[in-house]
Amino acid sequence: MSTLLAFLLATPAFSVTPLGEKEEGDVLREAQTYHVMFSSEKDAVAARATLEGKRGANLFAELQKLARARSKDPGSASRGGYLGTVKEGEMVKSFETALFALPLNTVSEPVKSEFGWHLIYASYFSETPVKEVCDQSLGDSIRKARPDERAALQKTLMLVPDSETAFGEGIASLLGDAWGEPLRGQTGDLSFMRVTQREDDGGVAAVTFHGELRNAVLSVRPVACSRSHRVEFSLDCRARTVAMKSHVRFEGRAALGRRLVESKLSPAQRAPQRASPGTLAEQMLNAACEAEPQRTAE
Repeated sequence: MSTLLAFLLATPAFSVTPLGEKEEGDVLREAQTYHVMFSSEKDAVAARATLEGKRGANLFAELQKLARARSKDPGSASRGGYLGTVKEGEMVKSFETALFALPLNTVSEPVKSEFGWHLIYASYFSETPVKEVCDQSLGDSIRKARPDERAALQKTLMLVPDSETAFGEGIASLLGDAWGEPLRGQTGDLSFMRVTQREDDGGVAAVTFHGELRNAVLSVRPVACSRSHRVEFSLDCRARTVAMKSHVRFEGRAALGRRLVESKLSPAQRAPQRASPGTLAEQMLNAACEAEPQRTAE
């Protein structure tokens, strides 16, 4: 089951905040990074031993020499293992965890990834407020947008989530009447739901969920921040199950601006999950299937 679908199935009161990602109040860490990659743990351990006792410029020079001679990564070996500036979220998890736990100008113990075994070195660390990254990215997008898109994106900048009534009314006016009244969950995120297909003879229905995030959420590919997202669901009214069909995150509010992250699931990939009482999934089923909420036995 996808993380998002699992969250929806367990979450009451229309509240969706993407999990495990950086929000506007966080910082984005970066590191000037070098590595040497080996095919086996044995080779990595032996190479690490040759660097023991070396410090400062001598350690750095020896690491670069080792990378040029023995690294299995053709993209960085000729550059002395240099990977450039690595941002959080760009590398596989084991590599990233080891990198940002390193003291400056030291070599890691061997680290395993799906590509091989790595010795990792950081020559510089920096931090940038995520809000600064978000504002810069959106500003660039507004300048590059078509005139009609630019006006709509600029309008959303005036909508402040902390002003709940005005924010909800502003988003609703951009979305249109088909989405109904705004629903605010426990985290403060604003949500709307639209039934796109009522139950048919086979018991199948469809719902599109639109979410407005109180805090923009960082995406590193591309480096930008999502402020709204939409999720399409296929519902089985008879079995009382929900399956996610697609998920799109937008840089602007009200599904405006760039599509930053988009995933579509084939019919074979959709894993129907039964809705629990009181959750968002159950509320979607009740709306699309025109059924009264199910009650648990007392």
